[in-house]
Parts: sequence; structure tokens; C-alpha cells
Amino acid sequence: MHIRMHQEVLAMCTFLMGFVLVKKKHEKLFIDVYKCGSRMIPAEKRYSVQLPQSSYGVISCTLTSVRCSDLDPVLASLLLEDLALVWSQIIFVGLDCGQVYCVPVVTESRSASVAGSKIVYSTTQSIAGIVFLRDPVTCLYSHVGVVLCSGPVVYITANQQKLSYHMVYLPGSVEGCCTVKDGIVATDGLDLWHSKLTWSSEGQPVVENRVLGIKGVCALDVVPHSDAILAVTLHLTLYCIQLGTKMSSSQQKNFTIPPSIMADMDRKMQCLTRLKQEMAMEEKMLEAISISKREKLLQNTFTLSVQVYDTPKGSDVGKYGFEIHLKNNEDQDYCPETWSLCVSITTNGMSVNQTSKLEQRVRKGVSVKTFIMANIPEPFCPIHVSCRLIAKISEESETKATLWAVIPVAVTTLDVSYFFFPFSQFTKNSLSEDLLKIAHSHMGENMKRLESQQNAETSQHTYEFRLLKEWTDPSDIWAAIIKNSRHLFSEVVTGRELQLYVGWHFIKLLLNVDCNVLQLRCEDINLLHHIKCSLVQILKEDGTSRRPVLISRTILSLAQKLKADVQLEGRNLNLLREEWRDAVARHLPL
Repeated sequence: MHIRMHQEVLAMCTFLMGFVLVKKKHEKLFIDVYKCGSRMIPAEKRYSVQLPQSSYGVISCTLTSVRCSDLDPVLASLLLEDLALVWSQIIFVGLDCGQVYCVPVVTESRSASVAGSKIVYSTTQSIAGIVFLRDPVTCLYSHVGVVLCSGPVVYITANQQKLSYHMVYLPGSVEGCCTVKDGIVATDGLDLWHSKLTWSSEGQPVVENRVLGIKGVCALDVVPHSDAILAVTLHLTLYCIQLGTKMSSSQQKNFTIPPSIMADMDRKMQCLTRLKQEMAMEEKMLEAISISKREKLLQNTFTLSVQVYDTPKGSDVGKYGFEIHLKNNEDQDYCPETWSLCVSITTNGMSVNQTSKLEQRVRKGVSVKTFIMANIPEPFCPIHVSCRLIAKISEESETKATLWAVIPVAVTTLDVSYFFFPFSQFTKNSLSEDLLKIAHSHMGENMKRLESQQNAETSQHTYEFRLLKEWTDPSDIWAAIIKNSRHLFSEVVTGRELQLYVGWHFIKLLLNVDCNVLQLRCEDINLLHHIKCSLVQILKEDGTSRRPVLISRTILSLAQKLKADVQLEGRNLNLLREEWRDAVARHLPL
């Protein structure tokens, strides 16, 4: 059989010895009734009915047919306008614009009878389907149910010679449904449930919902003359569901799942878990790429503070521990699965790098702490500390190298004030004392003479400068000086003298009575210079001022004397050098 259609067909349903098409032509809807033989051939078009103007613009609809003999007579009399004719079928048309029509048709007689359509329900919601509910006494359809896409079911029944409406609710929205003997099976695209329609004690329809264990059903239909439902999921899996079949208790006890099915299910679950992890990592990678594109906006957005610790006694000389504290000041957050913290310490051509994974998600206001060890031979030289957040974008392969996203979040420079360690009698290095004991035992008087020469020399270099800012309490000055290493001091000195260590060098700071002149003593001239520069910055000393200095003629005479005595012994040269420094220092301004 072949029928040529010249219009757009929206829906189709069959009935005994025929079928009905809903077609759209020139923005108008028509219901075409066809009669056919026992094997659907030949097919003959009997007549066509046009739906009212209000249905124009419809793009989808649902069709359901019922025999007139299966309807309650009172309900049928209210739905049919002309009872004088013997109608064989009633077609219910539900449109996506919210209108429901009933169209009676007859195909048994040679002369076809044509009746117009009648609207039985109208709403603003789309119609998902039309179902029927049998009366438990008469076994006739006494209720016509209109299933709305949002979830309600509106039942139409006869009540005192007029149509009455009653509403029940399904568990969720309806993407697809089909009618079974005791109710409806519907899906919202995710869950599938069976809504059993029963009667209350007052004679009103009620619904009992039961969720079925199948997910992602996109299409379903009932197998004729059975309780079986065919359901197709989004994963292209076909299920056959037996609604009326119940397993006996003996069958439940003896039921076992074949091991092969469980093994196959386990493999598939592992594969799904692996795919889920890969997808999650790919999402994190895309997030890292997005953040790295805003690198310039995120530079130096962390607050960086550093605390320096000395190594325990007996450890390597010049090895220090750096405790890094970072605090995020921006709204951008960084997940620990993707980002790592890279800390670099650089000084005098030496560089130490350390990379560690973030332990938590770093949001605004969250602090990150890490610890790094580094050998610093000369702690008084400037030390640069830089912190970067890095994320691996791609794995290294044979064809291309690993790509990284790098965001420099903080940088700072440490001066000698970070290496001020408190003075203690136990921190003095006993190496020199041990060497002196050995020398005494081997050299006797010669060693004593050498000692007297060393004691005669003044090994301490001294520098004095005037404090421009007025200070009233020495403890305020010492607190400002040890600010960067305050964590190492149990208390702040209150006297006018402060003793420190920088590495193995002993430092002494002295204040005069008025607290306006600070004297710095150190045996290493380079360390003295760096401490002076640091204190100038800490105490707000104006290091750019230049004042004229008048040198006395006695200094020139001392220079001539020193030049004339170049042939003297080495120890005398040292004495002359110290005499020279004392003479010069007396003429320099404070």
C-alpha cells in the first residue's frame, strides 16, 4: 500500500479497520479518516475534518482513539453531539498549545457521516498524552485523563449531565508516557515511574507512584495485550519491563547473578570511573589555561612574608631555613588538584628552587605556608625570594614537551636584618678556643707573644650615625631593628646595648644616653656596610645627605709618618693603622 501525502503529517493513530492522520496545510490542521481492510489494504480516505482557528501555529500533537462501546454511556452522550448516528470511534487530539478535541468517526457504513470537532479541555500547558480510566464496577471507561507536560493529570468525567474535572499529580514533569491497565508509565527524561490509578473511598481517582529502576528513558510504549513496557534510553539500550510480574519468595532466595555479568559490570564501572577522572582533570586543565590567560592581572596578588631560621648546632655552616607565608588577596581561587607552589631563592649566582602541591583550595583570604632550606654563604647580601603558581597543561611526549601555566604571585628581597640572631653564650663557636689550646701546647712563649700582639690590635670596626627620628625609649629602637627576625627573640632588650649574631659574626649595637646616636661594631667590614644600609632604611636615616668634612693637618702628618715607616714590622703597621683610624674618626661628624 502506498499513499502520497501533500501535507505535513503531525501524528497518526490506528483503530479497528482504519487509521487517522493529523496533517498541516497552509497553517491549518485537518484530521483525515482512512478505512482499510483486514490487512490494512486497500486504504481509502473517507473524509477530512478541519480543526478550529485557535489551533493554528501548532507544531506537535498527540492522538488517542477509543471505541464508543467502551465509554460510559453518560460520558459518551456529553462528548457526542448527535447520538442518532452510530459512531464507531472517538478520536482525542491533544495539541501542544494546550487544547484537547474529540472527533467522532464512523467507517462501518458505506456513506460516511461527518461530524465536527468539539473542544473538551483547554489550558496554557502542552499536552503530553491522553489516557482512560475504567470504572471497577461497569468495566467501562468512565474517566478521560489529560496528561500535562508539567506533571498534573486532569480527569474528565460525567457528573449530573455535565462534564466534571478532577486533578491528580505525577512525581515530575512528563517527557513521554503510555497507558497500562492500572494507570500510567511516564518519564521525565531521567527517572521512570509507574503511576497506579485507583479509587478513593469517596469515589475519586487517586494515584500511587512507584519509581522504576531505569534511568534516562527517552521513549516508551506498551506491548499490546500484555503488562510489558518497552523503554529505550539515551544510551540506546532497550528494556522490557514486566509491570504485573512478581517474583515468589522461593525464586528470590534461589536467584543468583551469573559471575560473568558481575565481572563485566565491574569492568564497565572501572572504565566509567577512569573516564570520569579524565574528564575532571581535563576540566581542571581548561580552568588553569583560562586563569593563565589573565596572568598580567594576577601578578603579585599575594602578600608574602618570610621568616628565617638558623640550623641546629652541628649542622652545615651557612644553611638556613626559610618559612614562606603567602596570603591570597584576590577573588581568584586555585584548586590543589591542578596548581603547585614553586619557591625560588636567589643570591650571588646561587639559586634554590622547591615545588610542592597545594594542600587546600586557595581562595581569597586563605594563607599558604611552606618551608625551604638553602645554603647562604654570605647572609648579608641581598636575597631574592619569588613565589609562582604553576600548573601542568600537557604531559611530556615524544613529539612535544610539557607545557606549564605559570603565574608569578609574589616577590620580595631579604636584607641582612632577616638574619639577626639573638646573642647567647652557648652560641659562641668554640673552634677558636680549641685552636688556642693546641697552639699553647706546641708553641709555648711564642704563642703568648702572638696572643699579646692580637689583643693589642683592635679587630672591631666601628660606625656611628645620628638618628634623625626622635626616639625616647631604647626598646622601641631595638624592636624596629629586629622586626624582620622578631620570631627568634624571646623578648626585646630594654637597655642601651644590643648584641646579635649574623652567621658566625658577632655584632654589637650601642646607644648614647640621649638615644640619638647609634654605634655599630663588627669585625667584618663588608657585613658592617650591609648592616649600616639596612639600619638606614629601618630607622629612616637620610643616607643621601652630603656634609663637608674638614681634615686636620695632623692627619696629613700621620700619613707622611706611615709612608716613612713602611719598613717597620707587620705588627707595628697594624698599630699605626688603628692610630690612623682613631685620628680620622675624631674629625668626622656623627
